[in-house]
Amino acid sequence: MTSRSFNIIIVDGDYAVTEPYDKKILWCDYTDTTHDVSIPNYIELNHVDLRKKYLQWLEDFSKLNIKGQPLDSFFSLDGDFSYYWPSLISEKSNFKSPAIYQLFQLLALEEVLNQLAPSKIILVSSDKKLGVLIRQLAKHKSCQFVFQYEKKASEKSGLKTNLKRIFHGLPCLIKGMARLIMFVWQYKSFILSKPFQVPDEEHKKQILMVSPFPGIDASKAKEGIYQSSWWGELHHLLKKEGYFVNWVFMYFNNPQQNPVEALKLQNKFNKTSQQERFCSLYAFFNLKVLCYAIKDYFCLYIRYWQSRLIIKQHVKNSPFSLLVPDFKDSIAGSTAIINVLYHHLFKACLAKTPTT
Repeated sequence: MTSRSFNIIIVDGDYAVTEPYDKKILWCDYTDTTHDVSIPNYIELNHVDLRKKYLQWLEDFSKLNIKGQPLDSFFSLDGDFSYYWPSLISEKSNFKSPAIYQLFQLLALEEVLNQLAPSKIILVSSDKKLGVLIRQLAKHKSCQFVFQYEKKASEKSGLKTNLKRIFHGLPCLIKGMARLIMFVWQYKSFILSKPFQVPDEEHKKQILMVSPFPGIDASKAKEGIYQSSWWGELHHLLKKEGYFVNWVFMYFNNPQQNPVEALKLQNKFNKTSQQERFCSLYAFFNLKVLCYAIKDYFCLYIRYWQSRLIIKQHVKNSPFSLLVPDFKDSIAGSTAIINVLYHHLFKACLAKTPTT
């Protein structure tokens, strides 16, 4: 006698199920029944173990041998700071890198498959890339795999969405240079402003504070007083301890202030305050910063292409292959140019800002 086959069906979306199955797995949805398995619910219940797997993989990946060096050292251009650390996969933000959550879904599915030991896996989805990944997983588990492709309901996409799609489809080098131009244009008002003006008398107790901007108390701002919701009582504590504060603002798009209004407010703070100075991080942007940033970017781009085959082999047939596009963008694409720009902006800021 042969044992009865055990079939599972994975449903990625609101699709009608026509194939017979023994167990249904919901890829993105929750369920109230005990018979079905919800991947999001499984992740919530087992997040500690799944996170350990991810962190262990990151540790191993950072030590991957690239031309006789650990990967994190290979992407250090000055022997000190490594551009591996601000990469999307190292930053571990699933908001910036949705692939991290998709990875957790695959890791969770792998654990569920180990428990159920199916003989056949059926995937109902409109995502062909997901089909490739689960096919690899099924092959590893010696399971039969069937991909039931369902066309996604057409959604009207606007000009902005289409432009983003075109941008992300560009080669890395073009994306990097395009993002550099966009960065300069986005922050042009701040770039054209002046950094800290050196006072006649330097204070003995000085501190440098970098803060998102605005996020301010609007009523106090009208009086020329900087009070941020990011720092709360720290404002009063610094004043009480007699510190002179050099505030460096990192502007972010928001409905509270546009760049021109934010710059006017910054100038108002400078005129009013006696124990604080204010400027934008982008005011430290100059030709020297630009040249260093472009130089570092091209060095990173070359190093990525030197390492890409080793990285590709390391994640071959693994769920972690999902993270490669994000890592590539972090080292050789649009994220890379932003990282090198901020690195050199902060270096210029620290070099020109007195602290005690």
